[in-house]
Amino acid sequence: MNKELVEKEGLKGVLFYPDQIKKPTAIIVLPGSDGGVAEALSEYIASHSYIVLGLGYFGEEGLPSYLENIPLEYFQKAINWLRSRFDPYSLNLLGYSRGGELALILGSLFPDIIDGIVAFVPCSAACGGFPYPNKPAWTFNNAPISPYLQGVMSSYQDLSEAEDLFLASKEGIIPYHSNSEEDPYDIVDLFMIRHKNNILEKAAIPVENISCPILIIAGEQDKIWPSGLYGKLIIDRLHQKKSTIQKELLIYPNAGHGIIAPYEGPVYHPVGKFWCRLGGTPEGNQEANKKAWKATLDFFK
Repeated sequence: MNKELVEKEGLKGVLFYPDQIKKPTAIIVLPGSDGGVAEALSEYIASHSYIVLGLGYFGEEGLPSYLENIPLEYFQKAINWLRSRFDPYSLNLLGYSRGGELALILGSLFPDIIDGIVAFVPCSAACGGFPYPNKPAWTFNNAPISPYLQGVMSSYQDLSEAEDLFLASKEGIIPYHSNSEEDPYDIVDLFMIRHKNNILEKAAIPVENISCPILIIAGEQDKIWPSGLYGKLIIDRLHQKKSTIQKELLIYPNAGHGIIAPYEGPVYHPVGKFWCRLGGTPEGNQEANKKAWKATLDFFK
């Protein structure tokens, strides 16, 4: 296994590739709202004889500090760079949470250069920035991807996710939680309020423009956002728009937002600066993790 740090052409990430490459498959791993580079996950996938680029897009030195106004051309550049480096037989995206949302947006925007998408617990719509939900997360041609899901309690641009949770909890709009390890937020409650005014349909990712196979993985007990609902909306839209691509939705009934990694209890989000639950049971998450990774590796074969 070879490992290289990627710091060229404005890109930031870590590249893993096997010594012997025959008819190679390449995968770009896109992290979620935790930012940084998903190095351990990328190395795990690469251990199955794939070329894997763990790509950072915020929260790393030389990249934006927050998930806001991220130009989608950056990912187009990364895809083209990886293709020129290895000339892979196929080039795929794997994203989780906000990275899953991103993978679907990229597939809809650049269908000619992406051969497969695996989205763990994605949203079906474009979301606002993080930790400032009233700012756009993504731009293309210097314009924001809009409309997008925004904050609940204020249209103030600098409203943070933590403030939105606190104010909504304080006002009784969502159940009260003390924002502690003992009493963390269920952020899914806030997202259910954010769905008002038909925004899920207005901000829906145009997945009908995707031309490659997709695999959507979700947890029915997701406490970050309702990934099971979002997965169904993605598949429903593909059917309504008469898409003929290969598509599969796997929803695990006792799993939460952390399917991609082993079960965790309450977690402190280092970017959002709040305590939250991921959802699911330990047994349900472990079973979903095992089955989801088998499905993912089968997808890339």
